Amino acid sequence: IDDSLAQCGLIANPSREGIALRDRFNAILGAHPSVCRELAVRLSGLAIRYPAAGQVAGQRAPDLDLRDAPAATIFGLLHAAKFVLLNLGSAPVAPAGFAGRLDIVTAELAREHPEWAGVRAMLIRPDGYIAWASHADDAPPLATWLGGSA
Repeated sequence: IDDSLAQCGLIANPSREGIALRDRFNAILGAHPSVCRELAVRLSGLAIRYPAAGQVAGQRAPDLDLRDAPAATIFGLLHAAKFVLLNLGSAPVAPAGFAGRLDIVTAELAREHPEWAGVRAMLIRPDGYIAWASHADDAPPLATWLGGSA
């Protein structure tokens, strides 16, 4: 909330002082790309992590490159604004009854990512956050996240 208030104070102040402050702030950011990146991530909400049981669930899905998928990247799978069940294991989990609310994709990561080694499946929310992930061939808790099957 404080970040939002600070943004409004900086951006929505049409006074001479507000414009001067905004110009000074932009000049400082232009000289420090790392600070600019940090602020962009913070202000966009991309750094938000929801507490969850497990290391992967609760964080925003990274835009990893995929092989043998209908999209080249994880973010490309999210364009339909539905949940995505991404199977990275050899035995795909294919639940039925969630048509219209869930896309099921079986793919492989195009490159090795040590922090994702062993993840066999993940359920990605439409906003890009990982609702559930498994290192085994567990059935995803679809009813928990999508309600009863249709």
